[in-house]
Amino acid sequence: MKASPILYRLAAALAVCTLILLLVGALTGGAGAASAARVSWLRMHRHLGEAVGCLALVTVAWLLLSDSQRWLKAVGLLALLLFGAQAWLGVVTTRTPEVGVAHAILSHLCFALLTHRRPGIATPRCWRTGAGPRCARWPG
Repeated sequence: MKASPILYRLAAALAVCTLILLLVGALTGGAGAASAARVSWLRMHRHLGEAVGCLALVTVAWLLLSDSQRWLKAVGLLALLLFGAQAWLGVVTTRTPEVGVAHAILSHLCFALLTHRRPGIATPRCWRTGAGPRCARWPG
């Protein structure tokens, strides 16, 4: 399997952006029921959610079009489904507090799926040997 540096960078950017989205989402709940700060955090959370959703679509599309392993493509599609379900819950979360809790839990599961790393899975061989990003497969 040929390692794709663009795919790894997209996945890393998606994980970092998702973490930022989680942090801003935490601030939406702690800002008070009807305060101006809550409205501001909610607006920022929605815009970040849209950006993360677009980045997730690009990452999964790149994964599906690359020469990745079949099981990795399945994990990518699962992650995209989780992101979609979590986004839908985010849209309807204003209806009841229970939906907001489900939205928060599913968002953490999405983040866990993005950041879960076992040695030897979805990492270039030279990273497993300790060479890091300076190995021969990575440009620059």
